[in-house]
Amino acid sequence: MTTAFVFPGGGDLGAFSVGVAEALNELEIRPDFICGTSTGALIAPMVSIGEHEELSRIYTTVTKRNIMRSNWWRPWKLWRESLYHTEPLERLIRKTMAGNRYDRLMKSEIPVFLCSVACQTKEIWYWSQTSTAHPQTYKWESFDEFVRAVLASTNQPVIMPPVKLNGQLCFDGGVREVIPITLAYQLGASKIIAVSHKPKTSTTPSSTPENIAEIGIWSIDTMQTEIQKNDVAVVPNKEDLIIIRPHKTLPSNGLEFVPEHMRLMKSLGYTRTREMLG
Repeated sequence: MTTAFVFPGGGDLGAFSVGVAEALNELEIRPDFICGTSTGALIAPMVSIGEHEELSRIYTTVTKRNIMRSNWWRPWKLWRESLYHTEPLERLIRKTMAGNRYDRLMKSEIPVFLCSVACQTKEIWYWSQTSTAHPQTYKWESFDEFVRAVLASTNQPVIMPPVKLNGQLCFDGGVREVIPITLAYQLGASKIIAVSHKPKTSTTPSSTPENIAEIGIWSIDTMQTEIQKNDVAVVPNKEDLIIIRPHKTLPSNGLEFVPEHMRLMKSLGYTRTREMLG
């Protein structure tokens, strides 16, 4: 049996995924490979090398300033690229994954596949530390290219800037695949354990967006809600698929990064996994 873990996009909602990963590790459920989109692309490499403690620390302590900063004071960037820049996130990725952790990732027996979308062709591109015959997967060739692949997977269009890879500008894989179940299925997984950050039925009304940033976040969330439904539909035999999702709407729009809320979401992910699998 080939087991795949699949971690979705969702910004700070990734704390729920971190709780899931921690519980899976305690239950000694191991993946053969891991697929991740956006915040899932940040989580997947750390899970691959067993860095659950550091992953938990990051997803329960970082604030918005550790992830992105406003471009309002740089109007040329605001007009040409995005509302925010992600230089703090890039520094965090480099600091967290440099040296020994990156070396271990490159030698890991658990490949990771990070999902992004190329702007010009609109194709889904996956990035991995290993070569594969899958036609849409590319192997990163250096630490810098790995960092760019992670950033490309995380950077939401309009909200965050594109990242250049393979000669094209790339964005968040959640534009086309929020939960990268399709790849897991194509790579031969016979058991897929996927996370969704959304309950089956949401009864919590969203607040009215009050500025351009909130309108952008609302638009992306609405789009990704629909994309998630399609992501789940690709697996023909639903017995091969386990989706771990919260009972109710999580307390964030995905870009708030409030440590108190993230600690709660991590706890909910851990508890929900133990309920379902342990």
